[in-house]
Amino acid sequence: MLGGQTILNVVADYLRFLWTYAVADMEKRLSKEAVAAMVFKVVLTVPAGWNAEAQNLMREAATKAGILRHRPIGKTTLSFVTEPEAAALATLRDFDGRPDVQIGDVFVVCDAGGGTVDLISYEVVQVKPLRIKECVEGICGLCGAVYLDEKFTAYMRALMGENGKAWDRLGAEKQKELLEQNWETGIKRNYDGSDKSWTIVINPPAGQAPLHDPERGIVYGRTIIKGGHIKQIFEPICTKIRVLVRKQINVLQNTKGKSPKAVLLVGGLGQNDYLAQILRQAFPNISIQQPTKAWSAVARGALASGILDRILLVSHVARMSCGVKYDTKFVEGMHNVLDRRWDQQKGAWYARDQIKWYLKKGQTISSEILPRFVWVRHFSNIAEYQRGLHLILWKSEVVDAPTRFTQDVKEFCSIKCSLNDDFYRLEQFTNTQGITTRKLTFELLLKVDGTSLDFFVNLNGVTQARERVQVDFVAARA
Repeated sequence: MLGGQTILNVVADYLRFLWTYAVADMEKRLSKEAVAAMVFKVVLTVPAGWNAEAQNLMREAATKAGILRHRPIGKTTLSFVTEPEAAALATLRDFDGRPDVQIGDVFVVCDAGGGTVDLISYEVVQVKPLRIKECVEGICGLCGAVYLDEKFTAYMRALMGENGKAWDRLGAEKQKELLEQNWETGIKRNYDGSDKSWTIVINPPAGQAPLHDPERGIVYGRTIIKGGHIKQIFEPICTKIRVLVRKQINVLQNTKGKSPKAVLLVGGLGQNDYLAQILRQAFPNISIQQPTKAWSAVARGALASGILDRILLVSHVARMSCGVKYDTKFVEGMHNVLDRRWDQQKGAWYARDQIKWYLKKGQTISSEILPRFVWVRHFSNIAEYQRGLHLILWKSEVVDAPTRFTQDVKEFCSIKCSLNDDFYRLEQFTNTQGITTRKLTFELLLKVDGTSLDFFVNLNGVTQARERVQVDFVAARA
C-alpha cells in the first residue's frame, strides 16, 4: 500500500495522466476531429522479467486508467512487448541489407534502462528482408540507472554532512535541480572512466546562504568531485551489468555453441561510455556497439511493433511450461505408485494428477503459428452447458517439467468462456454405460510474445471475442 492506495491504483493513476496528456497533445497537433476519427492501437512495454500475471495486472491498470474506454470510431486494442524486444525491433531494423550481417549471426540486445537491465539474444534466419528469432531465454537484473541515482544522492548526503540534514535542508525542489543540472545531464551521461574532475553547484533555497564548508571541500556552494569518486558510484552497477552479459553469453555458448557477433547497448544507461568500456575490456572478441538514438530505442520499437505488417521477429522462446492436470489409466512401470487410485465408476486403476505440457520451457514458438490445445468436453444437460467452459492451466518454471503433480507445478490461471451456441446442435455421445451427453470440441490458442501470453478460445472454428473469455491469473487473485 502506498499512502492508502494499492500499487495497481497508483499505476492506473499514472497511466491515466499520461494517456490524458498524450491524447490532448495529439488533438493539439492534429485537431480533435482528426483524433476522434482514429482507431487506437496501444502498445505498452514491460521488462523482460515480467511474467504473464504481472502483465495481466498492467492490463487491468490500463483499463482502470480509461485507455480502453469505448470510442465510437472503433475498439481500442492493447498489446505488450518486452523492452529488449522493442529495442531490438528498433535497432536491428537498421541492419537490414548490411553486407556484414549473415544468416546464423547472433546479437545480444542489452537494454540498460532506468530500473532494470534486460538482455535477449536474437539469431538472423533471413537476410533480405531481415528476419530474426529469439534463440535463448532472456534475463534481467535490477541494476539500471536509478541505482546510480541512489548512489550519487547518498554520496551528496554524506559530502554535505550533518548526517544528511544539510542535504535535507535543500528541499525537494533544489535537490531535483542539483540532480538534473549536475548529475542527470552531466556526469551520468558523460562519465567515461577517466580521472576528470566535475564541479557541482549546490544552490540553496531562497533566503538561505550558500553552503560553505571548506573542510568538506565545499566553497560558497561549489564542490569538486574527482573521477575516482565517480568511479566508485559507477563500478558496482556496471559490474552487475557485466555479470548479466556474461551469463547471457555463457547460455549462448552452451546451447548454440557460438558467441554473439555483437552486444547492442540501448537505453539511457546504454549510452554511457564507461559501461561500454567495461564490456569491451571483458569481451575483447565481441563487438560492443552503441546504436544511434539508443535512448529512444524502446519507444521506437514499441511503435514499430504496432504498425509493421512484415514480421521481423519470427519466433520466441517459452519462459515456462504450461499445461493441464488429468487422470489416466495406471500403467505399471510408467506411473508413480503414489498416484494410483481405484476408479469405482470405471472399474479400473487410474494414475491421478498427471500433467500434460502443451508448452515447454525453452521451446521455440512461432510468431505466426499459434500453439493450439484441443479439448473435448461433455455436458449432461443444458444448465451445465450454460455455465460455460472452465479450464485450469498449470505452470512450471524448472527446465525439465515433471509429468506428475509436484511442488514444481503451480496453478497458473483459470480460463472461463461463455457458451452462446445452441446446446441441442451439439453432437450427441453415448458412453458404454448408456449415458448420453452433448459433445463439444474446442481449441485453446496461445499467443506468446516474449514473456507475454494471450489466450483465445476457438469454438467450431470461430475464435471467440475477448469479452467472452475471462482469464484469471493466480497472482492477481492473491
